[in-house]
Amino acid sequence: MVGDGLAGWPAGSPYDRIHSTAAVRHVPLAWIEQTRPGGVIVTPWGTPYANAGLLRLVVGERGQDSYGRFVADVSFMWMRAQRPTQPSAPRTRPDHMGRSEMDPDLALENVHAAFAIGLRVPNVRYTHTWDAADPPGTFHIRLADGNGSWASARYQNWQSDDAVQQAGPRRLWDEITTARTWWQHQGTPRLSRFGLTITPTGKQTAWLDAPANAVSPA
Repeated sequence: MVGDGLAGWPAGSPYDRIHSTAAVRHVPLAWIEQTRPGGVIVTPWGTPYANAGLLRLVVGERGQDSYGRFVADVSFMWMRAQRPTQPSAPRTRPDHMGRSEMDPDLALENVHAAFAIGLRVPNVRYTHTWDAADPPGTFHIRLADGNGSWASARYQNWQSDDAVQQAGPRRLWDEITTARTWWQHQGTPRLSRFGLTITPTGKQTAWLDAPANAVSPA
């Protein structure tokens, strides 16, 4: 059969198990509706910042929330309809410039840090850029949210007054720094300590250790 995987396959439902081999940012309601209460959905799940989690979601009773935990570190290709856009070169001049309060290496220190940062800093993707004439001296991490906010942070001399440039409604590098600090203050939790709640309307809420401990934006 050929069709849209996000729509599931209603003809064969309800299912005891659904297993996806492509990553999503939002678990489709169709998958939940086509799974028996108590059934399990296993899917790669990620944020634009970190496509890194394997979610094991237990489907709730009809009209009730579904809950799941991230059980492993994985990285799969995105479902085409949910693939984040790649950050493009800034189209506006920076309206803020300054030093970085954090070594940029820490923004991608390991998969656990990146996963936590992605949960706290929604809809932000990164790429790396450099000038071929001086790669070490110009190596940057560039961030964008697709809604007019962007930032870049230089790895070398990151405490210089021109190391960070930002523009738009959000201060993306400040958000990354705040999220990384939060992760550290939580005891540098591993990816497997995070989970996800999905309501019957499809709203997703990430949490740390227990559903009552929601992870809020930085």
